[in-house]
Amino acid sequence: MRSVCRLCPSACFVVALCVVAGERSSVSAQNPPAEKKPAAATAPAQPARKAPAATAARQRPKYRALAPGVMREVDPRRQTSETFTRRDMVEVLAADPKFAERDWSAGTSPAKNTVIRRDIWTLDFAFKPVRFVRVDVPAPEGRLQNKLVWYLVYSLKNTTDAPITFVPRIVLMSKDTGKVYPDRLVPLAVPLIRGREDRNRPLLNTIEITGRIPPATKAQDGSVWGVATWEDIDPTTDRFSIYIQGLTNAYEWIDPPGAFKEGDQPGTGREFFAKTLILNFWRPSDKEYEHEDEIRFDNYQWEYGQLTPQGFVAKKPDPAPNSQPPNPNS
Repeated sequence: MRSVCRLCPSACFVVALCVVAGERSSVSAQNPPAEKKPAAATAPAQPARKAPAATAARQRPKYRALAPGVMREVDPRRQTSETFTRRDMVEVLAADPKFAERDWSAGTSPAKNTVIRRDIWTLDFAFKPVRFVRVDVPAPEGRLQNKLVWYLVYSLKNTTDAPITFVPRIVLMSKDTGKVYPDRLVPLAVPLIRGREDRNRPLLNTIEITGRIPPATKAQDGSVWGVATWEDIDPTTDRFSIYIQGLTNAYEWIDPPGAFKEGDQPGTGREFFAKTLILNFWRPSDKEYEHEDEIRFDNYQWEYGQLTPQGFVAKKPDPAPNSQPPNPNS
């Protein structure tokens, strides 16, 4: 016999709702909802820290280490005598040969044998011996022509406390033929030279290196590297010299007798002679087989002179102090 609920239908509905609610409460108790955590405060952005000096040094391009003696250093030979000159003030004496002379000081005008002082600087210079490289150079007709390019790699360092303006003049002169070769810009040769010497080290040509050389410090070497290039050198050249001006502001000057006359502009006829570094080389080879292995560095010297299209004109030595030229009638 079927059992019949004695409760009324509405009472049964209420009981059913209570049972369902109890089941949901038990499930919620077993799996409580995850609590929402308060959002963390956003930290302010920190400025990027600079890499330590050691790390920065490791990040710099590493230059090729050179064996001792590969770079030949040149003694700047700074002389105290370069800081002053004794000369007659021809501009003053042309107007008054006895300027400011007195009866008790005849012949001792302050415009005669006057001391003129100046500040002198010299850049430290080092170089590698001359080497060769083959380069395909554009010819006038538009085709490429394979040429033998001579080059000289050198470095400069400013050991003073202030920047120095470097304006180089570099000339190669053959002692055998007397031909003069100013350095030429051969842009296609520089990448080949860098690939051979040091890919990481910039090599500046004569135009690029012209400018201010900053002083070296203990933390930074400050050396600047350059390269001078020449082409079409006579293959019969055995002995040659490279003349370099601009490494120092030391100079000498003379006023040739009679060159300045009263009424001329100051400095008329004056001749200047720059202190010049001369590198002498010897190449016991022949024109049939040109190779750099036979180039020998001989020596170097400093000399005052002028660079002209015809070559180097050395300054003649000054006469001894207080000496007079001999009288032709005596």
